[in-house]
Amino acid sequence: MNILGCMSGSSLDGLDMALCSFHSESEYELLKSATIAYSDEWVDRLEKIQHLTHAECCLLEAEYTTYVATLINEFLNGQTAMYISSHGHTIIHHPEKGYSYQLGQGAYLASKTSIPVISEFRLQDIAKGGQGAPIAPAVEKYLLTGYDAYLNLGGISNISIHTDKHITAYDIGPCNQLLNALANVEGMAFDKDGHLAKSGSVINDLLKQALSHHYYKTQSPKSLDNQFVVKEFITPFLNHTGKNIDKLRTAVALIARTVAEEAGKNNTVLATGGGALNTFLMTCLEHELVKNNNTLIIPKRKIVEFKEAILMALMGYLRISNKVNVFSSVTGATSDSVAGSIYTC
Repeated sequence: MNILGCMSGSSLDGLDMALCSFHSESEYELLKSATIAYSDEWVDRLEKIQHLTHAECCLLEAEYTTYVATLINEFLNGQTAMYISSHGHTIIHHPEKGYSYQLGQGAYLASKTSIPVISEFRLQDIAKGGQGAPIAPAVEKYLLTGYDAYLNLGGISNISIHTDKHITAYDIGPCNQLLNALANVEGMAFDKDGHLAKSGSVINDLLKQALSHHYYKTQSPKSLDNQFVVKEFITPFLNHTGKNIDKLRTAVALIARTVAEEAGKNNTVLATGGGALNTFLMTCLEHELVKNNNTLIIPKRKIVEFKEAILMALMGYLRISNKVNVFSSVTGATSDSVAGSIYTC
């Protein structure tokens, strides 16, 4: 069964797509993958969505879904997908208040692509009292077995700890969202390989302030909203009077330290997501991890880049197969979920 997984992350680098052929929940082949960068116009529109009225947001969603459908049709270009499994782009996430919203209408997307769509993977878990996140443990449990801990270093960092009987997972803190915001000050989309950060020095008072944030002390299950990250972490970094390259170096120190603190001891730690391609960040993270005898492992580049898109394809496959794809031990919900709404075309 061919399923196209689609993911739009908080770092706004574009739409990740992975066309996967599944033989079972633990056996698949990655047929094709790509990240299609968002246009400058769409980056700007998605960044400013919190300022829109409800009617304006509805219009934006219709236009965004049409845009995504165009990208999907161009990506497939004659290849067959039985389903599209789409995460959408998170614009607001407040599970403690009972809601989380991902931009991208499943029904509209099915109509525009003539392919059935599976979407809305977080709502059922939230309705059961869970965080609706993280959902990454599904791909770790079924397709990336053999490690003790799994890091996803995207716009937000999150971790999964796997034992024989239990999976624990949660958002750790800001990651590429913070780094990219500081790189933008230099007129760059991102700090390639961490070159700018490497040339800076840690601003101790800024690091201390960031490390003292109450979120880091909150017990799991827990998850982060993008706008919370902007308000509580990105804005204080941008407003600090220090040099920008020093703020970048401080952000790397913050990420490396907070991630390493959650990795436990004597563990093999698999790192994926865009942050795993930042060589300076990985050097700093490894330095922190070895203090507790942890081993950092970075897989093949395709897995680093497209783990979340592959995850979404798997989430769809599990939904069609009526198998659990969201785990209550991770989210704090009252029970596991077979999550996802199916829209036919």
